[in-house]
Amino acid sequence: MPDDYIHQKHLEEIPWHHAVIRKGFWQEIQQRTDKTTLQIEYEQLRRTGRLDSLKCEWKEGDPKRPHFFWDSDIAKWIEAASYSLGAGRNQDLENQVDEIVDLIDGAQASDGYFNIYFTVVEPGKRFTNLKEQHELYCLGHLIEAAIAYREATGKRKLLDIVSKYSDLVCACFGTESGRIRGYDGHPEIELALVKLFRATGNRKYLELATFFIDERGADPSFFIQECERRGVPEADQKHRADAQGTFAYYQAHCPIRKQPTVVGHAVRAMYLYTGIADLISENSDTSLYEACSRFWDDLVRHKLYITGGIGQNPKGERFTYEYDLPNDTAYNETCASIGLFFFAHKMMKLNPSGSYGDVMERCLYNTILGGASLNGDLFFYANPLSSNPLAFLNRSEESKHITLGRQAWFDVACCPPNYARLVLSLNGYLYLKEKDNLYVNLYVNSTLETRLDDIDIRLTQESKYPWESKIHFNVSLSRPTDFALHLRIPSWSDGYEIRVNGEKVENVRIEDGFFALRRHWSDGDSIDLLLPMRVRKIMARPEVAHDCGRVALERGPVVYCFEEADNGKNLHDLTLGDGNIEEHFDRQLLGEIVTLTMKGTRRTLKSWPTEDLYREKEDMREQVVLTAIPFYSRHNRTLGEMLTWIKSQD
Repeated sequence: MPDDYIHQKHLEEIPWHHAVIRKGFWQEIQQRTDKTTLQIEYEQLRRTGRLDSLKCEWKEGDPKRPHFFWDSDIAKWIEAASYSLGAGRNQDLENQVDEIVDLIDGAQASDGYFNIYFTVVEPGKRFTNLKEQHELYCLGHLIEAAIAYREATGKRKLLDIVSKYSDLVCACFGTESGRIRGYDGHPEIELALVKLFRATGNRKYLELATFFIDERGADPSFFIQECERRGVPEADQKHRADAQGTFAYYQAHCPIRKQPTVVGHAVRAMYLYTGIADLISENSDTSLYEACSRFWDDLVRHKLYITGGIGQNPKGERFTYEYDLPNDTAYNETCASIGLFFFAHKMMKLNPSGSYGDVMERCLYNTILGGASLNGDLFFYANPLSSNPLAFLNRSEESKHITLGRQAWFDVACCPPNYARLVLSLNGYLYLKEKDNLYVNLYVNSTLETRLDDIDIRLTQESKYPWESKIHFNVSLSRPTDFALHLRIPSWSDGYEIRVNGEKVENVRIEDGFFALRRHWSDGDSIDLLLPMRVRKIMARPEVAHDCGRVALERGPVVYCFEEADNGKNLHDLTLGDGNIEEHFDRQLLGEIVTLTMKGTRRTLKSWPTEDLYREKEDMREQVVLTAIPFYSRHNRTLGEMLTWIKSQD
């Protein structure tokens, strides 16, 4: 961390509606999400009773009993729909959102409280089981939805609803006598309150976010006190205990500033760290920044899958220990990678480093993108790096979300609407700025319109990324001016080249993963960035036992895998040869992809005795041609085996 970090000016986010994603890879994904995914999710919300629950008509014994997290599923869908409406008018979609907002308005209590579960299932028990039942988590997602909907349509109704509810929370929580000195078991409210502060200018929301973060993990334990008030036995109080300490599952085993490593439930951790990092951009708290930096370093050095997945253990959907990165039981929830994407973006704001953009890109093009099918109608909750249909049949209860193929929906349906809201708001994560500095974080065909100091700037970005390496920019200005355009140079790229108005830039110097083009710019200037995309064989550290003797294939930001559909059964027995790997752009396969083909070997069963399980070693290998496809495109054909890390003879 820089010694003068506390004095640095943080980068500024550019509102999502200031950038428009144009033709190409991500526009097609956004259009598919808009036209297919949103409506499928809406119908699932209706079919499963989530939308009808807002009518508050449920009675004991009725089917489709509201669950305590249903509000958050609805909120994330509203947020996703808002980004769609911000990109183009759709009266039917807007009517759907307005009808939901009216139902929420009708269900809100006179004092501002809103939570369907505690209104109809356990009335009178609000804020009595924060450890387990997601009340403030649901409010957090509703706040994010309200802000997005106001930005997209100008309508304030939902924002007024959540502001009234947040005012109630401000009055109920705090260190003052008679208030609740606690926090939610599932972080999310923290990051949402920082956003609400910016949307309203009301500083008490920022103060409440600070309270929740500072109070978390304090001694005596709020969760133990809460359980005692509810008469919960001590054994049940500590049912989330593990080797990292009691309540580490909730990141509440000790104060945030004293926590040395990433622990607990992966999604909870990422939402909490995102909120902390965003709070730092408002208060420049050095000790919190040091904590976030520790968490980041521990995560990316010890617990991050090559696909951008996190959360190694399905039991508790949580982190385990350093270098424990199993492939077939990896949990890697889609929501967790989305949370890591958010965390990386907020850290980039605090300290612009290409390493954060590298992780955002790794998450985006692999685990997150793979969270939905190529048709946008089926989803993954967990994203292991290898799979076998036979192994699926013997999954433990903790592994229930590691499914056999993609699913239309889940009882715990956080991932589908989370995927939709990120894809449809991707515009807001491409660029950052500060005074006379404009940062390009992700390479996506887009047009940005913003201001640096008092100059109007339009930056147009065109490429066939992630398949081709050339990225072209055009600059349009209200008048000539000086500023620096910072281009992220991904860590996977070597031999990069930069040209301005056709002339090669010599002596390119990369600092913190960015190249800064500082010059006097004129209207019509152009930049060409070349990021050669060679296929790379990646190995894991020796401590990663699950990947010893194996390699994974990367090309640009895309990680590859092998499927039974291309390579037959027993993928675990394949060995990659040492010859060239050929690249093929296939317009007919899996929505247009670059496939990789290479020589390899596998054992033959032709001479194996029919009944013998074991035999003396001899050379039984045969030459084969192997085919690899992008990890995100897996399981879009027939069900079968899949493998990411392959044995290598090198």
